[in-house]
Amino acid sequence: MVIAFLDASAVIYAVEGTEAWAEVLKQQLRQLATTADASAGGLQLAISRLSWLECRVGPLRRRDAEALSRFDAFFLHPDLEWVELSPAFVEQATQLRS
Repeated sequence: MVIAFLDASAVIYAVEGTEAWAEVLKQQLRQLATTADASAGGLQLAISRLSWLECRVGPLRRRDAEALSRFDAFFLHPDLEWVELSPAFVEQATQLRS
């Protein structure tokens, strides 16, 4: 099995990015899926709560209920694997981002 761990940027491109960027991402995922199928394990998409937070901040700040709804629909997909991050990892990410 091949796991594609999506960061917030990838999800934002897919959900509300320009069509050109969304298509590039979809093309990359299709290529990964083809490789994954060849290895007989399939492709698993994974996301973290940190990326969930980052994706939802923009629509909440803009009070854009439609965009927030599209993100929430994406995150409810039953095949999406949630990877929980340790507090230490989140703290390190916070320090790196500041």
